[in-house]
Parts: sequence; structure tokens; C-alpha cells
Amino acid sequence: MSGHLTINGHPQSNSYETRSSTAPQPLSVAIPVQRVVKWFQEVFLQRYWEQRCAEDDYDVAGRKVLGARMNPLTDRYPDIIENRLEGLEATVPAEVEWTTNDFRAHGHDLNVLVDSGGFLVVLKRTQEFPRPQVELHVDAVRDWLEGSQRSLWEETIRDIVSSVRSKNDPRGWIVWRSSSIADNYRIGLEHGVWGFPNTINPNRLASAQAIRKGDLLVFAGPWRKSVDQTVYGGRISQQQFLRGRLESVSAFVVTRGYFEGDEVVWPPRGLETWRHRVEIDPSPVFEARMVPTSKNALGQVLSDTLRRAMVGRSDPLELPEQLTLALLSAIGKARDKRA
Repeated sequence: MSGHLTINGHPQSNSYETRSSTAPQPLSVAIPVQRVVKWFQEVFLQRYWEQRCAEDDYDVAGRKVLGARMNPLTDRYPDIIENRLEGLEATVPAEVEWTTNDFRAHGHDLNVLVDSGGFLVVLKRTQEFPRPQVELHVDAVRDWLEGSQRSLWEETIRDIVSSVRSKNDPRGWIVWRSSSIADNYRIGLEHGVWGFPNTINPNRLASAQAIRKGDLLVFAGPWRKSVDQTVYGGRISQQQFLRGRLESVSAFVVTRGYFEGDEVVWPPRGLETWRHRVEIDPSPVFEARMVPTSKNALGQVLSDTLRRAMVGRSDPLELPEQLTLALLSAIGKARDKRA
């Protein structure tokens, strides 16, 4: 079969300071399908950015783009939840559109990009924008599409299948249980609900929104140093973390997936209501105390994931099935040693 995908700009009424008088030019690329659904059209430029943003020499306000990661959820804003920029330690989000005008037409919240230092990626710049805009190299996009038609098609199909499966297969989500949330943890279990802060970065929000009924919410922590270990102030290093223990690990089945709620559950802290929420069964499906955090007990990937949850304020962190099994194994070994 043969067919064509034509990418055209769709100018809307001006919502910012000025509008370019240059009309967007169509980009036609042969795709070996007769009908291309809207989801495909939206994901092509996102996938190009993820795969080629570093190689095709893009920069944002003078900072070279070193890499990017797409939002794991289809049709969720922002499209790119992590961009690594030269000279910046923290990652920033980006939205990918055909034209600048499409950002307003899609009703996106500009504050998400403003508050996180994000930017806009467009095929054609059609007006001014309050955040930096990166205009794609049309020839580079065309070459990439024409050179990877089969793999692009197969990867897109695989992503759709994976997206459908992920809606049905339960996943684990790590939530770091620091000493400071002890009261909120107790109250949350009493009400069968857990909440994340009102204002969280796009990466954390995308993860929270991905939590579905049937998933496991795994609370881990606090971290405790070993008896022979001296730890001074500041961030716990990887080597220090590996020599300690998790005071508690407990998992609860999610009974209602992500929702937004303003009902007061926890004592208010200013305007904070922890509005990004999930409901949980308060009876744990497994729990353990004093679980070692060493590589021998957890494995390198799981120990790294837990430390990221502790030091990065990045929960919920998705816990793939193999890591959930590794955590269960570590819990079993910890129980055996105490028995």
C-alpha cells in the first residue's frame, strides 16, 4: 500500500504579542500506509525530537540540547517531560506542536512551561511566544521520516499496544516515606487515600496521572544508616545509601486511580491540600521492616531507584514488574534473617 502524510500548520487567532506574516509551508512525506490516524500525526514530531534533538544540533536559548524523553502517557501535556540542556543540572519539559498557534488552540496551561523553565518545539514558528521556541529543521525531519518509515511505523504500533496493555497490567509505584510525612501517612491510611503536592513538576505529575486501579503503591523509608556508619549533614551519597536499611516497606492496592480532589484530608499547610490523589486499600499486601539497601539485597537498579526517590523528590517512581519482584525477594530475605 502507499499513501502520504501531509503535515500542515493550522494558524489560529493570535493569543500572544505578534503573529508572523509567513504562512506555514506543508511538509509531505511518503508513509507506507493508506490511512494515518491523528495519534500517529501527533507522535511523529515527538519521536523525532526524542531521537534526534541532540544529533541534529538544536539549542535552547544558547544551551545545546543533550537529550530528551517523551511523556510515557499518550496525549498528555507536556509531550516531552525531560530535556537535558548543556549547563543545567535539572531537566525541563517541552511541548511539541506543528505551529506556535497550535499551543493556544489545544488549550495548554502556559504556566507548566513557565514554572518549570520549559520551552516550545515547533515545525513552524508562526508568532511570538512567552517561552523559548525551537524551530525544527524541516530537511532533517524529512530525512529522518523517509529513512525510518518501517521502524517508525513498527515503534508507533508497539507504543499503542504497550499503552493499551499498561492500562490493564498492574504496576508498582514507589513513594518515599520520610520521617516528616509520618502523620500524613497515618491519616492517609485511615482515609484510604494518598495525595501528592498541588504543585509538582511535569514528570511527577505525569507519573501520578498514570497510576490506575489495581496498581501497587509502595511506601519505602525512612532510610537508616548502619550502626557502624557515620553520616554527616548533606545529601546521602550512593555508597552511604547502599550500607543502610529501609526502616519500612509496605505496599497497598490502588482502588481508585488518579483524580484531583480538594476535600480536606490532611491538616492544611498554607494552601497545600495534596490535590493529586489516588485511593488505596489500607490493608497492606506486603510489609517489612529494616530491609537492607545493598546491591546484594536489592540489585543495582532497584537500589538506584530507591535512592532517587529519597533524594530527588521525584515520587511516584514507576516500579517495573522485575523490580517489584526484586523488592519482594529482598523483603523475604530480611524476614528470614530476623526469624
